[in-house]
Amino acid sequence: MKTCVYVRCVHESHFLNAFFEHYIWLGFDHIYVLYNDTTDNDNYILPQRYSSFVTIKKVFNIGNSLYDHHKGLIDREKYQWVFVTDLDEFLFLNKSFVTIKDVIYHYQEKDQQVNTIQFAWIWSHKFSLEPETITDVIHGRKKMLGRLGEKPEVWYKSMIKTKYLSKIGIHNSKLTGVKSQIMGFNNTIKTIDISNQPDKHELWLLWADGQEFRKHSIDEGMYSDGFLLHLTTRNICDAYSKTIEKQARPEKKQRDKEKVVKLVKQLEWKDLTDELLIDFIEAVGYRIEFPLRTLKFGDMENDTLIANVRVPKNPLPLWSDVKRPKGISQKVFIKIAHALDNFFELSQKNRNTIL
Repeated sequence: MKTCVYVRCVHESHFLNAFFEHYIWLGFDHIYVLYNDTTDNDNYILPQRYSSFVTIKKVFNIGNSLYDHHKGLIDREKYQWVFVTDLDEFLFLNKSFVTIKDVIYHYQEKDQQVNTIQFAWIWSHKFSLEPETITDVIHGRKKMLGRLGEKPEVWYKSMIKTKYLSKIGIHNSKLTGVKSQIMGFNNTIKTIDISNQPDKHELWLLWADGQEFRKHSIDEGMYSDGFLLHLTTRNICDAYSKTIEKQARPEKKQRDKEKVVKLVKQLEWKDLTDELLIDFIEAVGYRIEFPLRTLKFGDMENDTLIANVRVPKNPLPLWSDVKRPKGISQKVFIKIAHALDNFFELSQKNRNTIL
């Protein structure tokens, strides 16, 4: 049995190596990268040590449709399972599993027909300009666990059996050739009848959302398999560069650029306030409603969470050489970065007050 990772890279090549190192350490056999980097100084070269593990395909950025549009890249004869994720998401497994294959064997013992395995999200944040490794982040930065807002649900991402793969979504994928999607998560098996799923992709996405494919109720075992750590950004220069460079529509890119530049100029001369900070976060495309309204699950603390998973000793930084934009002082970026780090370390009570 062989497994692969399927990931997109949009203006994120500066930490590809850290991503490769992590998923090879987890025991995945191959990594497919849909590569779109619009920066002028994009000079990424795949290191020789990863050449046998990685396939990179240069693509145009068409948003979330990228995954399904290029799914023919996956060698289904060679790889029996594919984990669909984003480049800012790092999977951590429970200590009872040495590699990703152990997770698959675990669920196959429960049901030989299992065709989907899902992992719960956890959020963490990095805005400071200092380089950090994934090991630094998992030990040193706050993780926000559990549900989204007041809704009793947890978001997941999926690993799918390639034999039945029909349409790829960013959270869940449509299967063909089977009557049920048999999902392993939280040490349990859940079976959903998919015999009446629509063929049209857009309708299927709506139908899938209502079938609890990517949202599950909270329970005590929600992190029993491990978790998917979502680093919503790396450092403030990266966040700024993404806003200016990544948009597919030129008019939106220009509008975002003007808004961010205006705010940064304000921040050079004014004291940072919560209002200005929130304006900046939204201007750089940050989905503020996710991390700020994510509630901690139960009494699980960071130390308890980390104690249950295998943590790598990955020496590679999550970013390397993202330059600050011309015409904007390093001082203002350091100021914003420190403010953002502090902002996301606030207690839930304070965050609710701010919002």
